[in-house]
Amino acid sequence: IYSCGSRFNPRYYYNKSLNTNTGYIGGGNLPDDFDPDIEDDPFDNPSYTNQGGDTNSGGSTITNSDGSTTITKTVYLDPFQNGEWNDPNYRFSMNFDNMVIQASFDGNNRPSYKLVNGGWNLGNAREKSYYYNGSDTSAAGNHISSVQYWLYKGRNPLFKPDARYNQTNRIERFYFYRFNGKALGLVYIDNYLIAIDKYSKLVFGFAVPVEWKQYVAGTPKAPVNWGSVELGYEINKDSGGKASFKVNGASYFYEYDPVGILKSDGTIEMYQWCLDSIGNNSRYGPRIGGNNARDTSRAIATYGKPGRSPYIPIQTNITIVVPPGGSTNVDDYTNIGGGGGGIIEDDGEITKDIITVTAKSFKSIKAYSWHYNVYLSGNLKRSVGFYNYKIGAAIYDDSFPSGIRYLASMNDVGGITPYEDLLKLDWNEQVNLSGTQTFEVEDIRNKDVYIELGSDIAKYNLNTVYVDTAGFGRYGSGSGWIAQSGSQKITFLYNDDKGAFEIYSKRNQNTFSDMSINNNFTLKRGEKKDYTIRYLWKGITGFYECADVTYTLEFKSAS
Repeated sequence: IYSCGSRFNPRYYYNKSLNTNTGYIGGGNLPDDFDPDIEDDPFDNPSYTNQGGDTNSGGSTITNSDGSTTITKTVYLDPFQNGEWNDPNYRFSMNFDNMVIQASFDGNNRPSYKLVNGGWNLGNAREKSYYYNGSDTSAAGNHISSVQYWLYKGRNPLFKPDARYNQTNRIERFYFYRFNGKALGLVYIDNYLIAIDKYSKLVFGFAVPVEWKQYVAGTPKAPVNWGSVELGYEINKDSGGKASFKVNGASYFYEYDPVGILKSDGTIEMYQWCLDSIGNNSRYGPRIGGNNARDTSRAIATYGKPGRSPYIPIQTNITIVVPPGGSTNVDDYTNIGGGGGGIIEDDGEITKDIITVTAKSFKSIKAYSWHYNVYLSGNLKRSVGFYNYKIGAAIYDDSFPSGIRYLASMNDVGGITPYEDLLKLDWNEQVNLSGTQTFEVEDIRNKDVYIELGSDIAKYNLNTVYVDTAGFGRYGSGSGWIAQSGSQKITFLYNDDKGAFEIYSKRNQNTFSDMSINNNFTLKRGEKKDYTIRYLWKGITGFYECADVTYTLEFKSAS
């Protein structure tokens, strides 16, 4: 519970050729110092002249007397490649692998941290996680025992280890710390602390509380679940509502103001604004002074002086002399110096997109139901379907929790149900729906963004007083599940190389029904399309029963 917490395009942070992977939310169960005095024009410095990459649009041209042309362009330098803070030995050298963290907290949970000599034990190689057993400590006046600290080397634990987010080499310089223990010897606590930049020695908040709980009557609430700073909000301890700290222009934790700085003796200086935010307001979300994420006129944080992050694009001008006859179109010069990523590819604007999923309709194509005890001699087979349904979907990225949410529903599904609570549909009859889920995403090309479709649908037979579940092809009572979101689900993933969502996976493990889908479906920006999942009975008795769920999917720019 103890870390704090206009637009440029952070595409340069990520390698678009990376494999995509499923997103993850962590917590509980379940983005250094550029000193303007150093160089007025970074390209006067030979070390920058071969930093390739894409230039920005715009600029000016002057025709010279010898027929050549001078082009002046404004470009943005990659702060992960330009700036003295990119040296691992900047400020001082430290072997972080041989240093463990120690933490203590005052009565208002304001943290104190220190790195001391020590060793880590391997936790999980895939997660790059390590742990050690620490000494007892206290928080909010409560004794904490069974203390265990965790280190994640270049892996944000609030994202899946193999997610695109964690595969970029930008994350490698950050070590993430976590803390476990037992408060009052009874209550297990699991809290995320800070991320230390091994290069700049700056300290960042990377996690915020997204759920609070009072474990013991008369004691303060404590965080029980954590989300990433990339969410842009935390949960208010008292009201339980969302408290936004989002600053337009900041998409990643390392783009927000540092919460502290590491000293050569291992102590960590926490900035007063962060301590006040935690101690006075129980707010862990980070900030950007002035709320301008592109303001490089602010000084970078240093010892005794809070300030901005160094990881903000560095704006400068570059001059190109084009020989006679050469192109004078400034946008033709997109690889100055031969490539390497030192220049950000555009004017700093980031994409914003909106993805919408709407439950459009449920249609009974063909179904039979049995009406029990209609005749003295037996039951009546009827060419009709009696249903309950819950039509669901999920849209999320790496920093957002996944899970099907119902868009349209008719009562609970399954079990004994009153007749009047059912939806009766003849063959090829449908009910139109309207439930919608919307998700806004920034910088989609550098994130793993998913759309999931899954529903819970049951069909019933009739009895004299009540109805009972009986799925496709079932005589009498039995499993009535035509569709189950837990065992049947279609997942789409955004593919930046194709600029579209496409099928990522198909989970189809219902015992009684199968799914028929369009495996070649794609959804590009600006498109709005219907997508139908047909559920078919797996049996072989000749009934061939089936039903359709149709969604409308839309992908559009919000920029």
